[in-house]
Amino acid sequence: LNEKNLVNYNKAGVTLTQDGERIGSSMMRNSRLLEVLMDSALKVAIDEEMVCGIEHHMNKQFTDALCTMLKHPRKCPHDHEIPMGECCKSA
Repeated sequence: LNEKNLVNYNKAGVTLTQDGERIGSSMMRNSRLLEVLMDSALKVAIDEEMVCGIEHHMNKQFTDALCTMLKHPRKCPHDHEIPMGECCKSA
């Protein structure tokens, strides 16, 4: 992460760079939307290993389409906030 300039190290600890924040937010959004898909739409148990495997392969177009299909959920089944995407702003 350091070599990709996604984190800053200092005596106080580790913080994310602006790019690190953007990528982290996107990964959280992907994961949480997949959890909503599995739980609410597909009615299957949430498989965290599967979610982790799939979310790395999602692009913005797919994520926005999934979010739109799910009607722009604001929370995942674990009651965590889902970061908004551009598609949510026009909804």
